[in-house]
Amino acid sequence: MTISCSPWARLANPRRNRKRSIPITTAATEPSTMMIIVIPPVCSSSFSSTKLIWVQITRLRRLLVPMSRSSPFSGTLRRMGTWSDLALECARAARAALQLDPAVSPVAVVLGSGLGAFGEQLSSARSVSFADLPGLPRATVLGHKGRLVLGELEGIPVLAQQGRLHGYEGHDAATVAFPARVLGVLGARALVLTNAAGGVNLQLKPGDLMRITDHINLTARNPLVGPNEERLGPRFPDLSRVYTPVLAEALEEAARETGIPLRRGVYAQFLGPSYETPAEVRMARILGADAVGMSTVPEAIAAAHQSVPCCGISCITNHAAGIADKPLTHQEVVAVAQQVEGTFLRLLRAFLPRAAAAVPPRKALA
Repeated sequence: MTISCSPWARLANPRRNRKRSIPITTAATEPSTMMIIVIPPVCSSSFSSTKLIWVQITRLRRLLVPMSRSSPFSGTLRRMGTWSDLALECARAARAALQLDPAVSPVAVVLGSGLGAFGEQLSSARSVSFADLPGLPRATVLGHKGRLVLGELEGIPVLAQQGRLHGYEGHDAATVAFPARVLGVLGARALVLTNAAGGVNLQLKPGDLMRITDHINLTARNPLVGPNEERLGPRFPDLSRVYTPVLAEALEEAARETGIPLRRGVYAQFLGPSYETPAEVRMARILGADAVGMSTVPEAIAAAHQSVPCCGISCITNHAAGIADKPLTHQEVVAVAQQVEGTFLRLLRAFLPRAAAAVPPRKALA
């Protein structure tokens, strides 16, 4: 970040005929309601005779990205209101683009790395890109298209999110969870979260599908930090049943019917983008994790906050670091996920009608 000392100082020194840019230091509080600007002595001493310094702050937009949109400071400067306001605005735009009937309460599915083809399986499909919806940044990761697809599966309305946002792309947890909040505002009756994960449990192997029974948040980030969004949910939501038991039962029944082996385990999220070290994988195993990844937890927390029934499925694409004697690559993750895609699609086809039957419809907020 830089400041520019104004040519007003020429009143004291006419020989100055150029702006002078020097670095400054900034810091933001948590939650962010104030910004501190520290001006180095070189600037203040140079113009001590005039006491007039015009500070031009640049790159302010980047500084304010991590700030809560509930903060009056960030809301004013970003010209937007709270997360609730933005979610309502985004949901209205998505509803119009997808021609989603307000009376319809679809099952929502978030499709992880290499699993996006499910969106192409829906009949009467209509889609809208993240780029065309207010408040949604573009998805930048390989295997994430970054769009919403509305269609039907055996007569069941399904809203598929092809691709997601990640903290390692530079987003704070609230931004990562924002699409899930929009799905809740649109009246999704259930949220099915899928991801590609590394196996920590030595019994898991690449190609396995795992029902997430619980999660461990190892990112030190939470999408609910900041003033509470009262229109969306309570200040202190309970996470003891974040993965809804009736949806878990429906998923198990679908796996039995299709003959697809379904593992069960705890998912731990690291921030990324670097893969975990062998020591971190050992730590995760000691903590009780069966699989590790870089997503899902912010969306699950947002779903719990909005009382949206939630279910999670991990596609185990590789052994976590230190288990297999080879380096990890994202290309391998996407390739294995695509190899399992047929099995994954069969499971979703059997599960989603059961999920729709297992939970009641929800009323949309927008």
